[in-house]
Amino acid sequence: SGHFKAAGGYLKYTDNAPVAANTDRDLYYYYAEVLQRVPDLSKLYAAARFSQVFVKDGFPIVAHGDFGNYFFNPGAMTDRMWRASAGAGYEFSEHLKLKLEYTLERRHELASESENLHFFAAEVAFGF
Repeated sequence: SGHFKAAGGYLKYTDNAPVAANTDRDLYYYYAEVLQRVPDLSKLYAAARFSQVFVKDGFPIVAHGDFGNYFFNPGAMTDRMWRASAGAGYEFSEHLKLKLEYTLERRHELASESENLHFFAAEVAFGF
């Protein structure tokens, strides 16, 4: 009636840009997720997820941020970030689902203070 999933990984980034200083980066990440269907209402479910990423010298991680700020501003390099999400969903049929989710994201950038982002989403998904 539910599941638990977890994974982690490592990313090695190397760039041969002749003008830039050392751009090599080691990025570590992981996530854990749990989903549980409501007994006797198997079409209704709740889920939660936690994820985190670490990069010693920073990396342009956009997440729920502004793409331009993280790719065109060298001072906006993220060195660590975590995200916690909780949501619920209802499967009306095999082809139609409704999902609601709240996410709290906390990022730390090399050149600035930590910042929190609160994100609420509602989605109606139709598959065919």
